Amino acid sequence: TSYGEYNEMNTSSTSSTLVYGQYNQIKGTGTQTKYGTYNSLEATGGGSQYGVYNNMQSGTGIKYGVRNEFADIDGTKYGVYNRFDNGTSSGTIYGTYNIVLNDGPSTKRGTYNQVQGGEGTLAGSFNVITPAATNSSTIYGVYATVSSNGTGTHYGGYFGASGHGNRAVYGTNTSPNGYA
Repeated sequence: TSYGEYNEMNTSSTSSTLVYGQYNQIKGTGTQTKYGTYNSLEATGGGSQYGVYNNMQSGTGIKYGVRNEFADIDGTKYGVYNRFDNGTSSGTIYGTYNIVLNDGPSTKRGTYNQVQGGEGTLAGSFNVITPAATNSSTIYGVYATVSSNGTGTHYGGYFGASGHGNRAVYGTNTSPNGYA
């Protein structure tokens, strides 16, 4: 095993102070791009590569793999931003990939979005898909598969919209051979 940096801490179970394995604070008024942490993985071997890997093994409190908080500041904000360069590389690409494996009785959600407040358009999920002009594959804006396991009612999609004049599902199609 090789380490560029290795931190190991043993904290008291009675301590109520914050504990940081690493703490970065960047201040200043410069207009240059700033990185709290910058990882460039350029190994050419065939093994898996992780920019950040978090492994939580014990404790009873709430756990966050990644937690981002933004003050009420101007400018566009991204909680997570993933970009894959245009090209011809092979292999499936996932912008976000979640696996939730748990047989406990608690609610499980692969993705949970809560958007509230203010003026302007609100969307819990917004997808823009632009295939190449030569693409002859089936394209889905949203695709869901639900297995037949279990005894409860199964829904491939469930949509609700409260209030007079609202629509749980709304579709348009401008193609003369299409349908909504």
